[in-house]
Amino acid sequence: MKNIKSDILQVLKMLLGKSISKTIYIGDSHIWYIATKTKSTKKSRIHFNSNGDLILWLGPKLMYTIGAKGFKFSILQKASLYIANKKNYKNLIAHFGEIDCRVWSSKLDNIENIDLISKRYILQIENLCNFYGFTRSLLISPIPPSDKGQLNLEFPRNGSLATRVQVTNRLTQSLIANRRPNYIEVLNSQSLVGSNPYSADFGALDEIYSLDGCHVNPAGAELLKRYIDEFLHGR
Repeated sequence: MKNIKSDILQVLKMLLGKSISKTIYIGDSHIWYIATKTKSTKKSRIHFNSNGDLILWLGPKLMYTIGAKGFKFSILQKASLYIANKKNYKNLIAHFGEIDCRVWSSKLDNIENIDLISKRYILQIENLCNFYGFTRSLLISPIPPSDKGQLNLEFPRNGSLATRVQVTNRLTQSLIANRRPNYIEVLNSQSLVGSNPYSADFGALDEIYSLDGCHVNPAGAELLKRYIDEFLHGR
């Protein structure tokens, strides 16, 4: 009930307030940490960050599920998207896929499966943009994996770190290959917050950017946001 009340207040704020941003962030828990640049685990399904960007947290959703079944929004999230359309929001930032690579790496063991997932996902993003009038979107590739925090049962891992790094890289490259240039672009998070080429776990989430072995910390979010801002401002 408390979460519903909070969502209602956010929708009313959006309806009655003056929009200072034209950007919406949609995704799993990673989008929350990236868009808010916070360590707080207290997430809400509808939220505004300090820049006035709208954040829609959809819970632990798979890229596979989004591609196969489309986006499933709550009634209040749909209301916020409708208001965003009326207030001329144009930019969409999205993140999905980290859970696919961390938990279901064995299902992503060939290029055909990975390509099918990325193509379906991008098609659903395109449908979402067309329906709500977004003219530009940036897909953040799956945040790279880590073996830090392995005892945290909230973030189960299947497969070795090397396997998960490889799957994450393959899915990232597939997203890049299937993007829609100048319309649906891809930000390679692995190249930004992944460990350097000289480390033993090259391609994994760099510890200096890790919050809990799964999500980026404020420093990692700041680095990603720098490139997101470049995308939004056309640099």
